[in-house]
Amino acid sequence: MNRLILSVLLIVLVGCDHQTGGSGRDKGDYEYLDTQTGLRVAYDVPSPITPDFIKEEWLYTLQCTELYASGPYVAMVKPGSFLPYSGMFYRGDEVIEIDADCLCIDVVAHEMIHYLLFENGLAVDNHESVLFSKCAPFSTLNEEYIY
Repeated sequence: MNRLILSVLLIVLVGCDHQTGGSGRDKGDYEYLDTQTGLRVAYDVPSPITPDFIKEEWLYTLQCTELYASGPYVAMVKPGSFLPYSGMFYRGDEVIEIDADCLCIDVVAHEMIHYLLFENGLAVDNHESVLFSKCAPFSTLNEEYIY
């Protein structure tokens, strides 16, 4: 019963959205650049989510999905910017935005999966790819994965 409650709570807190338009963000503006992967991280507001954590999530997501792309542009944004979601991938300019206060399990990896699917020509407008349940299982919106 406790596991069911935790799973439902995670699904409510962890959602995502993806937009076909752009974020309107200047991708040349960032605080962190990993020259090996191309990962860029920007902070609109302070966040407990560090660039090292985001890089670890990127490397994990590459390994888990077995897909490859140059590192994404990830921006930590003002909490509540896209409620009820905790993260968003903008296909128009290939930007990932994460709620700066989000300490939700798998949100960063989840949005990175959207990015990788798009970069590899596998983009879908929903969460049908098995990569979401395989590589970011606590962020899936598919009820099939509720325990």
